[in-house]
Amino acid sequence: MAEQFPGAVLDLLEAAGGRPVFEHGDRIVTGHRLLALVRRVTKGLRARGVRPGDGVALLLGVGPESFAAVLAAHTVGARVVGVRPGLTPRQRQHVLTGTAFRVTDAPDGAAGARPGTVLALDDLLATEDDGRRPPVSARPRDIARLLHTSGSTGVPKACAQTYAAMTAAWAAHPDRWPPAVRELAPRLERFLVFGTLASQVMMEYGLLALAAGGTLVTADAPAFPDSLVRHRATGSVITVARLTKLVASVRARPVDLGALRALMVSGSPVDAARLREAADVLGPVVFHGYGQTETGMISMATPDDEPGSLGVPPGRAGGQGRRGGGACRPERTANSSCAPPRRAAATWANPP
Repeated sequence: MAEQFPGAVLDLLEAAGGRPVFEHGDRIVTGHRLLALVRRVTKGLRARGVRPGDGVALLLGVGPESFAAVLAAHTVGARVVGVRPGLTPRQRQHVLTGTAFRVTDAPDGAAGARPGTVLALDDLLATEDDGRRPPVSARPRDIARLLHTSGSTGVPKACAQTYAAMTAAWAAHPDRWPPAVRELAPRLERFLVFGTLASQVMMEYGLLALAAGGTLVTADAPAFPDSLVRHRATGSVITVARLTKLVASVRARPVDLGALRALMVSGSPVDAARLREAADVLGPVVFHGYGQTETGMISMATPDDEPGSLGVPPGRAGGQGRRGGGACRPERTANSSCAPPRRAAATWANPP
């Protein structure tokens, strides 16, 4: 059986060696250092009884230790649930349902949670490092992570993605990158990460940046365009609302965004007029990913595509995928829920 996710990411970090892969404040973290953090947290999770298939909630920020914790939880084969900030108490309780362990990087990070084993990330990081590559225990048919919708209509709905799906994904494998992604990847030399790694988009493009030889640069409290300028970011992800504010700000008060090469817009459609204005003010840097929580990315438009285009599906890599399915037909519109079978998902109504 082929090694499952995140085996390929562990290989990327080993290959990175002494190259910086994370900048966090004034700290520079190399590939070898980040891999050591993954080893420590993985060993700590196993020592505390986390086994393949166990539900593990992650209440974390965006630093290198948090990134290592995400990879470690997958290395032990857990069913990972990222808990993003801003949830109401009712939504938070719903998201935590079925998780036996909660990993947090803050003393009160699990406050208000239902009974369960709370694991402090600092304690996991204090585990002795034996220097050996941790074995990946994930099983292909097991649920790797639950991706939650926004909860705008009530409680967030969870979509299940298997380890087979994550192993078949393209982000960490340059030989699988479709054309639009091959154009995007080299632009992520300094990829600005912010908010939470519970974000599917932030994590996926962070992995893409690493696979392209880039560095993840953290911004704890991002303010665009200031964070882009201060961190000399070459790329980041951005919502439509934030893109609109960024364009208005730079038009009114121009700043030096000469390093910026890519903004990946996701979350909702962008109309043609807004894309033209963004290109006029920021240059040819806007990529637009269309997708759904249930499917992941369905299509991607590059700066060279006609404004308003949804681009084309990013290709199929084969292998098992998210539960459910149906063939993806490129001619369908933004109102369809088409997706390649490997990217389709099932609503996770009753986690064990």
